[in-house]
Amino acid sequence: MVMTIDIDALSLPVRVRNALKEAGVLTRDDLLKQTVQDLLRVPNLGRKGVAEILVVLGIRANELTLGEMLERERK
Repeated sequence: MVMTIDIDALSLPVRVRNALKEAGVLTRDDLLKQTVQDLLRVPNLGRKGVAEILVVLGIRANELTLGEMLERERK
């Protein structure tokens, strides 16, 4: 049996959870399928929200690395 983790079970701020839900990202698996570019397109999420998601998912990224990732996505 595969267990899906609801987005509400993650320790994300309410603003981030609401933005993800509005975009149809309802589970942890849905979230892991998104690229940084996808997440930046989600209304009301922004760079800070993406950074919060990375922290909660345990993706280690310092500001420089995250900034580089975001810069590459813009090109």
